[in-house]
Amino acid sequence: MTPRKIAAADVASFDELKSLAAANGVCITLVEPIPNPLEIRTRLKNAIRRVEKKLADHGADGIPALLEPIHAIATDAETERKWANSLIVFRSPETFRRFWLHQTFKEALTVANRFQIRPALGLMGREQRFFILALSRQRMRLFRCTQHGAEEVQLRGVAPENMRDWLNIRQPDHVLKNRSYGGASVGSMQGVTFGTSTDREREPEYLAHFLKEVEKGVTSILRMENLPLILAGVEYEMGLYRKENTYQRLLEKGINGAPDHVALRTLHQHAMGIVMQVFSEPLRQALADFEKNGRISFSAPDIVKAASEGRVADLFLSESAQQRGIWDEQRQEIVFPAREEDGEDLLNLAALQTLLHGGRAFVLKAPDMPGKAETAAVLRF
Repeated sequence: MTPRKIAAADVASFDELKSLAAANGVCITLVEPIPNPLEIRTRLKNAIRRVEKKLADHGADGIPALLEPIHAIATDAETERKWANSLIVFRSPETFRRFWLHQTFKEALTVANRFQIRPALGLMGREQRFFILALSRQRMRLFRCTQHGAEEVQLRGVAPENMRDWLNIRQPDHVLKNRSYGGASVGSMQGVTFGTSTDREREPEYLAHFLKEVEKGVTSILRMENLPLILAGVEYEMGLYRKENTYQRLLEKGINGAPDHVALRTLHQHAMGIVMQVFSEPLRQALADFEKNGRISFSAPDIVKAASEGRVADLFLSESAQQRGIWDEQRQEIVFPAREEDGEDLLNLAALQTLLHGGRAFVLKAPDMPGKAETAAVLRF
């Protein structure tokens, strides 16, 4: 499947999650794994049946209207060739939002008076947007990407697009005369030729100057969005580019190999393998704050209370952490019912309250948690 154009549904933000946290009325949270794109329609039809039953059990009004945009997802996905490993849908009387997820999640459905936000928090721990720069002397290409799509950014007028044209502009006439095409041994230099032995000796110098010009133009684009950059190219050229690089968010790991004849889908897949190993910038900042901040808590009950009071700046939840109970808002304390199923996911509540008060919340794998705890928070006061 060719990576599709970037759509708003690909990217989540803390402001958007805050709006979900503020939702009122019946709140449907649907998480559906989709291992095969051909199964989208069937899986969603089955999921809608489960939602209908839950809504009926909940005594909800206006069920057809609530389900209408969920019905449309399957049709839109097939028409626009959308697919990911999982889909999460948030639906309330006033809210409809969906995210295509790179991660694979277990099937889940909740119908309650607030959304189950925890699956979406996994998005915030990895970079959702990034750039790929395909280094080639024949054709320089820059791609703006999300976890599910990529689109090319035009370099014309901003940075050199190939070394041949750059040499024609930059070098004196004697450099251009008597050129013959290089053989296979020149690798990605094939088609960029040098007519004299002096020219050939200066090839690394010309290449370094060319990549320096490319870096200047590309960095002027990147700094407007401040997103991570992944290089794709042969090791030698990536090394030269890194020597000239002034952009702080260039990732250490790149995609090795000449990219000229590599499909965009393949480049994107390799880039995702790199991105999913790197914490997002907000998470890196939050973990750094955790290390130097003396106001921290590992107690789930204390964190729930602090979140309801607007005192949690950053919240970290292990994806496997569980804490169920009833939050008594008047008394500002947790009540543990006789039957666990009578309670709610208190860590989800803590995340919602953190977002509502302008904080950040992240779901991490257990080994990545601060202090290896199940839950942790940085407190404002």
